[in-house]
Amino acid sequence: MKKTELETFENGKIIHLHGQFTGGEETDELEQLLAEIKDEGKDSVIVDFEDVSYLSSIVIGLIVRTKADFQKKSKSVIYCNLNRTLEDVLKMTKVWSVLDIAPDIETAKTMVK
Repeated sequence: MKKTELETFENGKIIHLHGQFTGGEETDELEQLLAEIKDEGKDSVIVDFEDVSYLSSIVIGLIVRTKADFQKKSKSVIYCNLNRTLEDVLKMTKVWSVLDIAPDIETAKTMVK
Protein backbone atom coordinates (compact mmCIF):
# COMPACT_ATOMS: atom_id res chain seq x y z
CA MET A 1 0.00 0.00 0.00
CA LYS A 2 1.21 3.46 -0.87
CA LYS A 3 1.96 5.65 2.18
CA THR A 4 0.68 8.90 0.63
CA GLU A 5 -2.41 9.52 -1.43
CA LEU A 6 -3.17 12.87 -3.09
CA GLU A 7 -6.65 14.31 -3.53
CA THR A 8 -7.63 17.67 -5.04
CA PHE A 9 -10.44 19.83 -3.69
CA GLU A 10 -11.72 23.29 -4.59
CA ASN A 11 -9.11 25.30 -2.65
CA GLY A 12 -6.10 23.00 -2.67
CA LYS A 13 -4.89 19.49 -2.10
CA ILE A 14 -5.31 16.85 0.59
CA ILE A 15 -2.54 14.38 1.38
CA HIS A 16 -3.86 11.26 3.09
CA LEU A 17 -1.14 9.47 5.04
CA HIS A 18 -1.15 5.73 5.81
CA GLY A 19 0.90 3.71 8.28
CA GLN A 20 4.10 4.62 10.07
CA PHE A 21 6.42 7.47 9.12
CA THR A 22 9.81 6.53 10.50
CA GLY A 23 12.13 8.71 8.45
CA GLY A 24 12.68 6.31 5.54
CA GLU A 25 11.39 6.19 1.97
CA GLU A 26 7.85 7.04 3.08
CA THR A 27 9.10 10.27 4.63
CA ASP A 28 11.09 11.15 1.50
CA GLU A 29 7.93 10.57 -0.56
CA LEU A 30 5.94 12.89 1.72
CA GLU A 31 8.65 15.57 1.67
CA GLN A 32 8.83 15.49 -2.13
CA LEU A 33 5.05 15.71 -2.47
CA LEU A 34 4.87 18.68 -0.09
CA ALA A 35 7.68 20.46 -1.97
CA GLU A 36 5.90 19.95 -5.31
CA ILE A 37 2.64 21.37 -3.95
CA LYS A 38 4.45 24.33 -2.36
CA ASP A 39 6.28 25.17 -5.59
CA GLU A 40 3.37 24.74 -7.99
CA GLY A 41 0.51 27.17 -8.38
CA LYS A 42 -1.42 28.59 -5.47
CA ASP A 43 -2.66 25.45 -3.75
CA SER A 44 -2.69 25.12 -0.01
CA VAL A 45 -2.60 21.66 1.54
CA ILE A 46 -4.35 19.61 4.18
CA VAL A 47 -2.38 16.70 5.64
CA ASP A 48 -4.69 13.95 6.91
CA PHE A 49 -3.21 11.79 9.68
CA GLU A 50 -6.27 9.57 10.16
CA ASP A 51 -4.43 6.35 9.26
CA VAL A 52 -1.05 7.22 10.83
CA SER A 53 0.10 5.23 13.83
CA TYR A 54 3.63 6.60 14.32
CA LEU A 55 5.74 9.68 13.49
CA SER A 56 9.47 9.88 14.04
CA SER A 57 11.19 13.06 15.17
CA ILE A 58 12.40 13.48 11.58
CA VAL A 59 8.79 13.74 10.42
CA ILE A 60 7.93 16.18 13.20
CA GLY A 61 10.78 18.37 11.95
CA LEU A 62 9.41 18.07 8.40
CA ILE A 63 5.98 19.17 9.64
CA VAL A 64 7.41 22.30 11.25
CA ARG A 65 9.57 23.16 8.20
CA THR A 66 6.60 22.67 5.90
CA LYS A 67 4.50 25.12 7.92
CA ALA A 68 7.24 27.77 7.62
CA ASP A 69 7.82 27.09 3.90
CA PHE A 70 4.12 27.37 3.06
CA GLN A 71 3.75 30.57 5.11
CA LYS A 72 6.56 32.18 3.10
CA LYS A 73 4.51 31.52 -0.05
CA SER A 74 1.26 32.77 1.57
CA LYS A 75 -0.21 29.27 1.50
CA SER A 76 -1.87 27.26 4.23
CA VAL A 77 -0.87 23.86 5.53
CA ILE A 78 -3.40 22.35 7.91
CA TYR A 79 -2.98 19.09 9.76
CA CYS A 80 -6.04 17.04 10.72
CA ASN A 81 -7.30 13.77 12.16
CA LEU A 82 -4.40 13.30 14.58
CA ASN A 83 -4.95 10.46 17.01
CA ARG A 84 -4.54 10.99 20.74
CA THR A 85 -0.96 9.68 20.83
CA LEU A 86 0.18 11.98 18.01
CA GLU A 87 -1.59 14.92 19.66
CA ASP A 88 0.19 14.20 22.93
CA VAL A 89 3.61 14.00 21.23
CA LEU A 90 3.06 17.31 19.43
CA LYS A 91 1.86 18.95 22.64
CA MET A 92 4.82 17.65 24.69
CA THR A 93 7.28 18.93 22.09
CA LYS A 94 5.47 22.31 21.91
CA VAL A 95 5.03 21.82 18.15
CA TRP A 96 1.24 21.83 18.60
CA SER A 97 1.18 25.56 19.32
CA VAL A 98 2.80 26.58 16.01
CA LEU A 99 0.71 24.41 13.69
CA ASP A 100 -2.77 24.87 12.23
CA ILE A 101 -4.61 21.75 13.39
CA ALA A 102 -8.19 20.71 12.70
CA PRO A 103 -10.18 17.83 14.16
CA ASP A 104 -11.28 16.60 10.70
CA ILE A 105 -11.02 17.27 6.96
CA GLU A 106 -14.24 19.28 6.71
CA THR A 107 -13.05 21.70 9.40
CA ALA A 108 -9.60 21.87 7.78
CA LYS A 109 -11.19 22.87 4.46
CA THR A 110 -12.76 25.91 6.14
CA MET A 111 -9.34 26.97 7.45
CA VAL A 112 -7.61 27.04 4.05
CA LYS A 113 -6.69 30.57 2.92
